[in-house]
Amino acid sequence: MSRPDWIAVWQDAFASVRDQLRSERAAGMRPRVSMRNYNDSTIDTYARREAERRCQDAINRWNEGK
Repeated sequence: MSRPDWIAVWQDAFASVRDQLRSERAAGMRPRVSMRNYNDSTIDTYARREAERRCQDAINRWNEGK
């Protein structure tokens, strides 16, 4: 099994989270607990942290399966 492209995994996770948060903002939903507001900077910061967490989880799962 070839090693996944972890940069692409992170980028996909980041875009997914960022787009989800922006759609929540457009729908008028309240910000998540760890977010003060839905400005672009806060959304990007949250999305980066979540993408890092998801990517690290994927790396750990992949390493366990080796």
